Amino acid sequence: MSDSSKSHRPRPGALSLAALVLLLSLLAMAPFPWAASRATTGLRDTVPPTVEPPPVVQQVVLQHGPTYQGTADTFISAWFPQTNYGAYYLMQVGSDGNRRALIRFEISGVPEGATVISSTLSIWAHARQVSSTQIGPLVGAYQVKRGWAESQATWDNARANEQWGEPGCDSRFSDRAIVATDSQEVLEIEWWYDFDVTQMVQQWMASPADNHGLLLIGQGETSARFDFASAQFWFQQYH
Repeated sequence: MSDSSKSHRPRPGALSLAALVLLLSLLAMAPFPWAASRATTGLRDTVPPTVEPPPVVQQVVLQHGPTYQGTADTFISAWFPQTNYGAYYLMQVGSDGNRRALIRFEISGVPEGATVISSTLSIWAHARQVSSTQIGPLVGAYQVKRGWAESQATWDNARANEQWGEPGCDSRFSDRAIVATDSQEVLEIEWWYDFDVTQMVQQWMASPADNHGLLLIGQGETSARFDFASAQFWFQQYH
């Protein structure tokens, strides 16, 4: 079970329904000014040696909107295995695993040479259909191993005419990771849920070709379906 203070934290005033927050460590390019020159006299050199400046910590927030268009998201449904929901304003995740969300962020704009200290995926729960208001499903974030297209992905296919290794992006060999990077219990709505995806983003920074995004899968003993806002959510202030 997740820490409720972490996963059920409201964020009034936030502008995005899905965001990737990166905390970066950037090494300054220039040394301290006094290190630019050294004494050249025959006397003992008293100029302090060159000292590397401390890293600069910077937060980068990737949110779909006017200044960032690098988000791709959709959901796939076992009930409608040939239907694509790439233009839909919600991403559905069910406790039975038969509805799953795919999300990818383009991170090529992150400063070169930056070291990712931490990275958090934040998604907004807009609505729910639940059989119990006491117990919520556990939603896990799994790294995706193959490319997929937002406007083409379905339960059966990653792209048009290209099937998943197993339906639902479920092959542990070719489609997704075996173990979730992070999991959160989802119960409340109109709340942000945070997933620690640091390990994923570090790998994507080291090897951009591996960035195929992530898959959200729910599991639970009670029947539940949660609707998370996508980048196409109808309220502009949440884009």
